[in-house]
Amino acid sequence: MADVNSTSFPISLRPWKNEDAQEESLRSLVSRITNQHNGFRNVTEEQLEEQVRAEENGIIMNEAEDSEVEVKEEDEKGTRSFIAKKKMEMANDLRLANNETQVLLDSLSAIGSKYTSNAHRTMSVGLKSILPTEAYSYDKWDMSRLIDAKKNKDEAAVASGSTMESLTSSADLLLQAATRLKEEVTKETQYWDQVLSLHNKGWPVYKLPRDRRTTVVQSSAREAGPLFKTRGIAALRPNKNGTIKLDQGLSMERKTVRVRLIRDKEILGTSGLPSGMAAGDPETELDLEQVVRRAQDSLFDEELYHEIVMESRKLQPLGVELRNDVVHVPASPSLQNDTKLEWLIDLIPVDEALENDDMLNPHPQAVAILLRLLLSHLYRFRAKRRSDIPPLIDGKSLSLVPSIIQPMMAMSQHYNSYYPLVRFLSGFVQIIRAAGFDTNLEMDKIPGLTALFGTLDTTKRSKKQSSVLRGLMEQIVGIEHNAGWEQVVRPLRTSTSLSATSAADATTKDVISFDLITNLSHPLFGTEYVLNISLSLAKFISGRDSHSAYFIPKRRFVFSTIDELKACTSNIIAMNCIRTVIEAGHNDWRVPEYLVPEIVKVVQTSERKSEVAIGIEVVEEDIAVYMKWVSEGKELRRESWAGGKSKKSLVEVVEEWINELVAGEASGTGGE
Repeated sequence: MADVNSTSFPISLRPWKNEDAQEESLRSLVSRITNQHNGFRNVTEEQLEEQVRAEENGIIMNEAEDSEVEVKEEDEKGTRSFIAKKKMEMANDLRLANNETQVLLDSLSAIGSKYTSNAHRTMSVGLKSILPTEAYSYDKWDMSRLIDAKKNKDEAAVASGSTMESLTSSADLLLQAATRLKEEVTKETQYWDQVLSLHNKGWPVYKLPRDRRTTVVQSSAREAGPLFKTRGIAALRPNKNGTIKLDQGLSMERKTVRVRLIRDKEILGTSGLPSGMAAGDPETELDLEQVVRRAQDSLFDEELYHEIVMESRKLQPLGVELRNDVVHVPASPSLQNDTKLEWLIDLIPVDEALENDDMLNPHPQAVAILLRLLLSHLYRFRAKRRSDIPPLIDGKSLSLVPSIIQPMMAMSQHYNSYYPLVRFLSGFVQIIRAAGFDTNLEMDKIPGLTALFGTLDTTKRSKKQSSVLRGLMEQIVGIEHNAGWEQVVRPLRTSTSLSATSAADATTKDVISFDLITNLSHPLFGTEYVLNISLSLAKFISGRDSHSAYFIPKRRFVFSTIDELKACTSNIIAMNCIRTVIEAGHNDWRVPEYLVPEIVKVVQTSERKSEVAIGIEVVEEDIAVYMKWVSEGKELRRESWAGGKSKKSLVEVVEEWINELVAGEASGTGGE
């Protein structure tokens, strides 16, 4: 029979109780007690008494709770008690399974007893005693129509629900697609607006030949070297918000070329950053064009430094050296003076260049600009050579390219040689004028440099100024044939003239011209000073041989140092002053055969007859006239114009002395 404590079947199917309790079999009683109290072992007298009292009071106790007895788990595996306990549990489970199986068999037998004659055989004795045969029956219904109708209704409901769900999902997908399309259109519009802005500002923007889906911008020059031209190509990749990011190494650390002027290990000044590379506010985001321009400036300076380093290896005979990644370039001729003036050229990060603002100097800044202009000139030369018709293959094709260091060296040495000459002649003219001579000094500007930097005003740039800039650069550097030699630096020439009016003829001027020539190509490799004098002055200086019809006096003198030029110029000016004195009416005085700036005359006194010499000394800061006895060498008189000591002119002083000599000669004293 069914267990009252079992939860798998709610009721227990068993025969009705007999009215006489004594007729109940012992087996049924034992089974019921076992099922209710889980065996006789767990039944106590107190528990039964409590159950009787509860039934008398009308309290229905939960048999499941009453049957729970705390059993101490003292039995261990392998003991007799443990085995007996497990045996009872297994018997109980088998009995419950048998009971439920019997109930199921009775139910099926009772239902099938009407249609099957053998069904009563499988019925239990208890069921037969209380339930007659064929008490239960069943009918077979045709459920196909009901099933089909319900199925169609369910399918229609499912189809409708599925359609609504699909439509809802489609609507959501369409809204998402529309939102995404709007975002993509916004991003694409912003992306191509930036690309068009770059293109309109002159930057080369194009598709890669090997990948037509990639748009790139070229920040390097078209005529740059292969390495830097490749580095200057950056892909324009869109960000998530539609802005453009450069896919190449243009966002690397920016660098710039620094030029420093040093004298005897002491830094005199340094160059600053170009205007386009100046650091802005770090919190301000740069636009795309500024990023590309800064990358272009950095690549340009890196290639400039690369070209300078490569060229320095070929110019070691001219004193150019590379030490510790710094190129040392001589700034003045080695024979000029003992102090060593050098340009130091190196490549440094932009942040490091910003730290040296207190050392800025216009001269290194001008040299840095000149170097960048020379690299631009090199680009133009490459473009011209690439566009020209190739020459015939005769084994003599032009292989030279414009230089960068040599023009800079030539310009620097030319400057450092020109300004000492200008200072010397300027002071020299003041002293000569103080002595009463009408002297004019005409100086030429260094070719191209002043006008060159004057065209660098970016706010007023025009095609005319660009052509002027190219013309000036062609004057400074280029490739030309000179006496069969190919040279990359054209000679720099500056002329200065010194004119003096003759005392005899105010309309006639003797011109002394100075030519400063700097050439770092063959055959000069340096700076030379050329002094040219007029024909009349050359004949006077040459002496009595100049009166010959076949004599050609020397009018051109070449010097390698300014000290030699100063000495020769002083002597020539002194000789010109002597000639002026003679032409002033003292033709009876003569110039000695040893050609010194003196005039000599024999003076007769009461005691002796001797030669008197009047000479002129001209130095850098003074001009003086003296009178002496030739035989004794003792000066009788001396007049100087240094610092404005004398208020008379040199000719007046000489005439006064000559008049005193004449008066003394007449009186017999000799003017002593």
